[in-house]
Amino acid sequence: MNLIYDGSYQGLLTSLYTATKKKNVSNIYTSTYQRDIFNKNKKIVTDCIIAKKMNNYLKEKYGQKFIKDIYYANLSNSDKKGTYILNFYNLARKTKFDINTIYSHPDALPVNELSYKVGFEKHRFLGLLRFSELNNILVAKYEPDNNITELLMAHFADRLASFKFILIDVNRKLAGIYNQSEWVVKSDFNLSHIYTNQTDEFETMWKNYFQVATIKSRVNHKLQRQYLPKRYLKYLPEFKS
Repeated sequence: MNLIYDGSYQGLLTSLYTATKKKNVSNIYTSTYQRDIFNKNKKIVTDCIIAKKMNNYLKEKYGQKFIKDIYYANLSNSDKKGTYILNFYNLARKTKFDINTIYSHPDALPVNELSYKVGFEKHRFLGLLRFSELNNILVAKYEPDNNITELLMAHFADRLASFKFILIDVNRKLAGIYNQSEWVVKSDFNLSHIYTNQTDEFETMWKNYFQVATIKSRVNHKLQRQYLPKRYLKYLPEFKS
């Protein structure tokens, strides 16, 4: 049997709970994944109460690292992340060893790799995001590989607590919105009123800093491209002419 969930962490936990009860679950997919016609598909309705209980159980049973790994893996762009997490969970249930020390096992490696990739991309964008000012609101746009907006919001809500800001995942049309007291992530965000051709003070400061800090004789464009993929550059004002 395949379980189909909405892609949320709460939906994933509800699916793992269902898999524990039904015993015959072979795959967990998000609702956007192409259905497997050879197995029965069951749509999972996210239950926040069950999800909370499952999260507490997993944390108590397997520790905080296990929770972080499946949470990060669920934010990845992998089509098979649900099944990878299910296999990882089943391994944790049957192994005699600490699941958090198992890395190379075929049922552990995919989750560990996805968790690492999501964490690495989060860390990268903490240094790459550039905010502009629009109508007294700070706005930053980016195009991450993974769905990391909620991870970044917690960081910037702490660092920019006295500002209102919006963090926009352009490709997913997601927006993290902070109002100086709390933040939310909204889907299907309308980007049309965010785009502007005006040059604001923040962008000017970034360009000036970049020019002053650059040692022209040591500029290495090839090395820059190695560390900064081309798709990132269009949102960095210091690389705009």
